[in-house]
Amino acid sequence: MKERNQDGYDEECQIAMKEKNDARKKCLNKETRKNREEYEQKRKIATKLCRRKKREMWNKKTEEIKGANIEKNVRKSYKEVKETSKEYQQQNIIYKDYKGKILTEAKNIYC
Repeated sequence: MKERNQDGYDEECQIAMKEKNDARKKCLNKETRKNREEYEQKRKIATKLCRRKKREMWNKKTEEIKGANIEKNVRKSYKEVKETSKEYQQQNIIYKDYKGKILTEAKNIYC
């Protein structure tokens, strides 16, 4: 998970997601109507909870930016805006051979 979205994903969300995943595994092992309904219910609860937490996080960040603007703290407000609008950057995947040498050609990379 992205570091910048960690604020909205707390312990309560983790518990809900774990319960949802356990219900899904149970449903995949033995698909009955009861297991399917239980999974759908837990998925709905987890989705709503995480969405609400994320909305609260964004509202809190917005209030921090507004507060910094009201206080005439321009540096802090621009820093917060830059942090929230930062795009995701994919990490480079580096393949190495058994000696630790970086492989650069596609034919040398074994999958």
